[in-house]
Amino acid sequence: MWEGRGGQVARSGLAAFSCLVGIGVYAWVVHKKYPIPDWLTWRLGLVWAWVLLFEVACVSLGFLVLWRALRLRTLNLLESLLLSKAIGLGAFGFTFYVAGAAGLFRPWFAVALAVAFVASGAFDLSRRLAMERRTWRHRAPGTPLATWFGLGATVFGAGCFLLLLLQTLTPDSINFDATWYHVPIAQDYARAGKLIPFYGDYNRAFAHLTSIVFTWGFLVPGLPTPLKWVACLQLEMAIVVWKAIGVAAAARWMLGGKRVRGLWAAFFLFPGVFVYDQNPGASADHFLGFFALPVLLATGRALPRLDLRWCAVLGVSLGGAVLVKTQAIYLVGASGALLGVRWLQLAGRAALRELARRRGREPAPDVASLFVPTRRQLILAAVVVGGLALLVAAPHFVKNAVFYKNPLYPFAQNLFASFPEHEKSALLFQKLYPNTPHLPKGEGIMRHLTAISLFFRFALEPHYSFTKGVPVMGALFTLLLPAALLVRRSGRIWIGIGAAFVGIVLWAETYTGDRYLQGIITIPAAVTAALIVRTWELGWLARIGLVPLVAFQLVYGADAPFYSGHKRITAAIDLARSGYEGKRKDDQRWRARSEHLKIDRALPQDAVLLVRNYRTTLGIARPVIFDIQSWQAYVFYEPLKTPADLWEHLRSRGITHLVYPENQRPPDTLQAAVLFDAVAREGKKKKYGSLAVVEMPKAAPEGDSPFRVVVQGMPKYTDGLYRVEQLIAYDRDKKNVIFQKPTPEEKLAKDRKNAADLLAKASAVVVGSKKKKSLEGLGDRFVQVERFKEYTVHLLKDGAAPPSIDDAPSGPEGVTDDPPDPDEIDEPTAPDALEEGGEE
Repeated sequence: MWEGRGGQVARSGLAAFSCLVGIGVYAWVVHKKYPIPDWLTWRLGLVWAWVLLFEVACVSLGFLVLWRALRLRTLNLLESLLLSKAIGLGAFGFTFYVAGAAGLFRPWFAVALAVAFVASGAFDLSRRLAMERRTWRHRAPGTPLATWFGLGATVFGAGCFLLLLLQTLTPDSINFDATWYHVPIAQDYARAGKLIPFYGDYNRAFAHLTSIVFTWGFLVPGLPTPLKWVACLQLEMAIVVWKAIGVAAAARWMLGGKRVRGLWAAFFLFPGVFVYDQNPGASADHFLGFFALPVLLATGRALPRLDLRWCAVLGVSLGGAVLVKTQAIYLVGASGALLGVRWLQLAGRAALRELARRRGREPAPDVASLFVPTRRQLILAAVVVGGLALLVAAPHFVKNAVFYKNPLYPFAQNLFASFPEHEKSALLFQKLYPNTPHLPKGEGIMRHLTAISLFFRFALEPHYSFTKGVPVMGALFTLLLPAALLVRRSGRIWIGIGAAFVGIVLWAETYTGDRYLQGIITIPAAVTAALIVRTWELGWLARIGLVPLVAFQLVYGADAPFYSGHKRITAAIDLARSGYEGKRKDDQRWRARSEHLKIDRALPQDAVLLVRNYRTTLGIARPVIFDIQSWQAYVFYEPLKTPADLWEHLRSRGITHLVYPENQRPPDTLQAAVLFDAVAREGKKKKYGSLAVVEMPKAAPEGDSPFRVVVQGMPKYTDGLYRVEQLIAYDRDKKNVIFQKPTPEEKLAKDRKNAADLLAKASAVVVGSKKKKSLEGLGDRFVQVERFKEYTVHLLKDGAAPPSIDDAPSGPEGVTDDPPDPDEIDEPTAPDALEEGGEE
């Protein structure tokens, strides 16, 4: 009965049936204890399915261009996929920007675009993968040593990826800057359904391909808000995977096509990817770093003959990098230096050949064999690279020109009649926006020499570090540089070293934050992988030094995933346990930013928020205006003289609600603090944890000008009575570049005998926290409305007599020649590392 082919089929079918019945029985039993629809697998699985669709979409379209348009069909699979991803991501960015301008940020469009991208190159991509599979079957086995090396590297790399993945499974893993603008930009684009301006934040006016990708993640259906945040993290995690693939592809190119298994794991010899501010946190640095190796590969392959196909790949990759963030200058400079030198060499060779021809001379045989381009080839190479780069990046600059009247906004405010701007916006942006400790050191030639020296020291001397000064960038690149002078067939390795040199020097010449190195660190990683292989090939004596060096890095960096990642890993473990513990609903599993979500639910749909010196607004899906003076030009306090002036100013900006962390994070100036509190006190307030939300009062606060403030015990101010518009010393202006010390209308006597007189004329009082003894009579007329770490703000009590007004002559509002009282000078405090500096 069971003999023959039919019997075999019957037995196979019955076995399948019994297994399926087993699934049904098991599911019936399990469902009663842990309902199957509530499994965490379905929620995270849906996120990963959308991410996979996005990655396949980019690769498929890019492969179509690579295979059909450029006809680059002889590349190995790794390089083909990497370059396809770069082309596809650049094309996606361009297309989605245009779609946003047309108001097509809709779920149906996001899905349709991805499906269209997949369909465009699916046929050619599937044929290429099938061909690779057939080739793989006939590939000769490697040596036992190479096999064990590849296996060990694969296990090491897989373990590192697992640890990194655990750091990205919950919204708690979103880094500070990402909660401020990378993810909120996507949140607001998806909310509006189109590209919109962000007048209250310079940083949101920068190039943001990352946020455009995240917008796609916000639009795809089926994901509640916390899972949209997780989708952003997973989209970035996919980019990190591509960076590792790029290390393998570039190292293989540097090795002349030599296949070495496990090369991709060299990416984790640079353990900075695990520590805070460099790890995946829904930020932009890894997206920029992804483009580094496509740029290097396209540049390297274009160098010999200025092949226009490779120039096209380079142009698209550079354009994609420029769309990501301003630090693309590292890659533009590195590629431009290498290709520029080669272009000049070939142009000189062409000029000499033309001169010899005119003189009737024949070139020597060795010279005659050299490649000499025509003038047309030279021009076309430059046009193709520059033209495609500008085309791919153009949507960002066009958007800025339309929204801000300045394609380079917030830069070049002195060149364009930008909007928004005011009389001091360019000055404040130039002087107070940068994080001074991380600007280039030295002047003139010393600055450049310092930058060059950092190429050799960057991995040994942390900058802007969250690791207590422990080096985590990975020093193998630096330590293996001498080996590059000794190994054979190192020409392509030196191209990589040259690109790394230019990129790192540009980093040192602009802004030395360690995390910005993630934008170029894959080039040193690929060089390191190639140098390890070439050094190994020198023989057993070289291996005696090489093996302990690599082992030292492995052992030293083994605990890096836990420096700042332990909380994220713990959160991921708690998430995995949530079903077992009965926390099976989305709001139970993902509780991040619950205060912001409550605020979002409580606000009317047409609310517009002014957020005082607080930036991590992710979850509040409403238009947000920040009031930090050097980070935006939409709200400007300096010209305002009364609370009514501020009320009118905010109303003109469409502000409906004020949001601020009460008693925390004071504004830039005392003027802003006093006026803000005077307006906020008049509105309806509700607390959400540390945040206060105040509905803008229906009418302007009462009170005539001048609005006077008694100031006591504050750095940069002499104790006395001031008009509020005099109190404009910026906290970030440590060297008083912008602010000039004012003279009070009336000084507070050292014996305080005139305190009562000053208080009678004041509408507000500011008292420094170091003053332990308050002014006599302060509590009679004034009530404390906020207590910051640095000072307290007091306003007139309800029903208190209005300030007495007299026509006593006031002192000049300019500078005073009196030396400051030493007792009134505070030592400068260290900047808040999370708050200072700016992403770009």
